[in-house]
Amino acid sequence: MKTNTRMIALNGVLAALYAAVTLATASFAYGPIQFRVADALCVLPFFAPSTSIGLFLGCLAANLFSPVSALDIVIGSAATLAGCLAAARVKHKWLVPLPTILANTIMVGSG
Repeated sequence: MKTNTRMIALNGVLAALYAAVTLATASFAYGPIQFRVADALCVLPFFAPSTSIGLFLGCLAANLFSPVSALDIVIGSAATLAGCLAAARVKHKWLVPLPTILANTIMVGSG
């Protein structure tokens, strides 16, 4: 995959968008039970696999503000990355949300 200016800019915008939406919904995006509206963006790798990078970086940036624990920074961000990478490989568009849901359920839930 060739890196170009457009891909870098797109990933930067996605990272900022993910972090901004998570911080704007912080009252229910952080805590023992997390509902992340920004995770709806994790279907984008199905259409453009390179967007996994921006979503991971956005999640990482948002998780730096997590009041839960430092583990949320590492495990939560890794779960988003794993879910996005898996979503990029899904064959049926109706199943695209499942990898992110499962990755977060398993990884964050066990962390």
